[in-house]
Amino acid sequence: MAVLNETEIWFGCTNGKIHHINGAELNHHTTEVTAIAVSPDGAYLASGDTNRYVLLWNAKDNTLLFDNWVYHTSRVTCMDWSPDSSRLLSGGIDCTLIIWDVDGSSRK
Repeated sequence: MAVLNETEIWFGCTNGKIHHINGAELNHHTTEVTAIAVSPDGAYLASGDTNRYVLLWNAKDNTLLFDNWVYHTSRVTCMDWSPDSSRLLSGGIDCTLIIWDVDGSSRK
């Protein structure tokens, strides 16, 4: 579950869908959503799954921004944001941490 405030609550499901408390549903994962995080500024939603994918969404209009962030070698288990919402950190069972720039320019 990812919570920004009392109206911005997202949760991932075993069927690969992501739900918002207002009824919105995001569909792109094909396996269980195992990690989810809302950026501090509320602009982005990041999600990770059992198939190693990290996806970046526009949290305002629910559009998918990036779906090709696949550098973990196993399940994504956690994620968190930099305070300025410009970078996302993802971690996996593979014991790696990856830092993603939200503009898609780089990963570390």
